[in-house]
Amino acid sequence: MDYRPSVVVAPSPIVSRVASRYLVSGGEAFGPRVPFDVRDRVLKYRVKASGTGILVAVYDGSQRVAAMDAYTAGNLYDLKCSADAFALLERYPGLEDTSRPRWVAWGREIPRVQTLSVRRSDVYDEGRRGQGIGRAMYQVLMAEWFDRVGPFLFMSDACGPVGVTSESARRVWTALAARFPSSGSVVAVLTRPGT
Repeated sequence: MDYRPSVVVAPSPIVSRVASRYLVSGGEAFGPRVPFDVRDRVLKYRVKASGTGILVAVYDGSQRVAAMDAYTAGNLYDLKCSADAFALLERYPGLEDTSRPRWVAWGREIPRVQTLSVRRSDVYDEGRRGQGIGRAMYQVLMAEWFDRVGPFLFMSDACGPVGVTSESARRVWTALAARFPSSGSVVAVLTRPGT
């Protein structure tokens, strides 16, 4: 797993613009980052990722205030929102990995597409909700996953076999759908968020 701390938010528009371009982690410049604006707080985030999932944890000092994790969704036909995923794949065929043959299961060809499905997302303290921390976590997660796999389909947990999406998470998904190509609960991340 990869573990990289970096700054998530900056207190002013000028510092935010500069920080979003020159964030540093472990002495290495990340390059352009998602510009965050969570009131006047400077928060840090840590990312842990593997080939099948990613975790973003947000800290205020040493206190963990929020976290979210997501995993690769696998077979598109097994998703509740498979029609939405296939609609985006039809509109953006570049999402399919054509360097490898399609999977064949139960007599159907299944396209190879990078996916990521949110398992859970939470801002622990209710007093911190509504300040943009959740939106910032989603953007960090999308940017970090894009760095690892390139274009991908991003979906809410409601797409999974037993998943549900909270009201506050639905608001974030509505905002994402306004900024990225989407169909239902699925968003196509075609370029790195924040660049």
